[in-house]
Amino acid sequence: MATNEHSAAWHPTAEAIARFVAGRVSTDERSRILTHALRGCASCREKLARASTLFGRPDLAPEAEDFYDAAILRAFATAKAFANALALARRESKEEIAETWGAEMMPLPKEEPIERFAQAEGWLDWARDQRRKSPKRGLLAAILASCLSDALEPTEHPPQTVSDLRAESWAEVGNFHRLLGNLRLAEGCFLKALSGSEAEGVSFDAMARMLEPVTAFLGEQRRYAEADDLLARLEGGYLERKEFHLAGRTKLRRGLFARRATHVVEAQEHLSGALRLLDRTREPELGLVAAHNLVLLANDLGEHDVALEAIRRSRPLYFAYGEPSDQAKYHQLEAKLLASQGFFLGAEPAYRRAIRALADLGLKDDAAVATLELCAVWVRLGKTSDVKSEIEKVVRHFRAACAGPEVLAALGLLRKAARAEAVTVALLEQATAAVERRGAGRGR
Repeated sequence: MATNEHSAAWHPTAEAIARFVAGRVSTDERSRILTHALRGCASCREKLARASTLFGRPDLAPEAEDFYDAAILRAFATAKAFANALALARRESKEEIAETWGAEMMPLPKEEPIERFAQAEGWLDWARDQRRKSPKRGLLAAILASCLSDALEPTEHPPQTVSDLRAESWAEVGNFHRLLGNLRLAEGCFLKALSGSEAEGVSFDAMARMLEPVTAFLGEQRRYAEADDLLARLEGGYLERKEFHLAGRTKLRRGLFARRATHVVEAQEHLSGALRLLDRTREPELGLVAAHNLVLLANDLGEHDVALEAIRRSRPLYFAYGEPSDQAKYHQLEAKLLASQGFFLGAEPAYRRAIRALADLGLKDDAAVATLELCAVWVRLGKTSDVKSEIEKVVRHFRAACAGPEVLAALGLLRKAARAEAVTVALLEQATAAVERRGAGRGR
């Protein structure tokens, strides 16, 4: 598996250095190579110097050699001075943001261009740090970042840096609106980020960061085709750059969306492809996610015996690399597959383990789905004494969670049948499917 620029062991290849010296690299690649060399890689600096003589050095009179070398040194010195100044401005901005927020003050725009850039970038970083802590605070910080970045003058900064910052800032504003449930505002901000990136041009890395919340939004809106179009572009870019692990991560997301959209063939292709591309040594849990969803897919296709054998063979992965939530879902999936095979007596205790673990983790939606599936097992076993009370609990939960009309309608029919002691497996499956379409219980 090839390493990439996120790895500490990354170095530009000989071909990349040749392209760099000949001026045939993208802005992203040129920036990566320069940054790597300026951060102190002596061997790559030597290769660059050697390559400039072999591939790119013009024919010069002997008296002009010193002038040529001086120009090269000045270019590197200018880049290094800029990098040092930006690093200092970033440190100062980080300290100032902490003080400003603590004092509940609004920041004043800086005077120097490099300080203004670092200020906008600092607020964007601070906003991202608030995603799980405080979305309301994060929204305010992201709005500040977008206002500050919109005020930057692109000609005062390196190419694409301002357009990158603007697009990412607006995408982050949209992401916080998404997290807070302001879907109309979220879509407007995402459209602004995307249209701005197309008009001004952004780097591939910025586009990748921006598309993460955009595709999450589209997936939540069940606009799977739109999400897949964007992810396909992203996957192609990673493959072109030979960043196979990141291409695998993207392909995994495409597989998850395809499965939710019930596009079985596409889901199987993407999930299998993700397993081939992912570097198991970097993020082994992603391989677990892909394997988990392939098992679910086999079950969806009616291949219950294959799925049951696969989940049992995968058990060590769940308990070696999985989070507690993965281990809880292992029990739920095992129970589902046992029930699909008709092993209802074995499915019942597995469901009980799953429900207890999911509830302990606060995954109430998933615990409710597992409860409905357990009720179906009880109906098949003729053990209906607890069915009515468990259905009442599930209905109360989803009413409190303000579930959509489709979910509440299906659960209303189920509760009516339960009160009349007329619950059927078909009604339970209908209610479970409605809840799963809401996003619960369908794996990761």
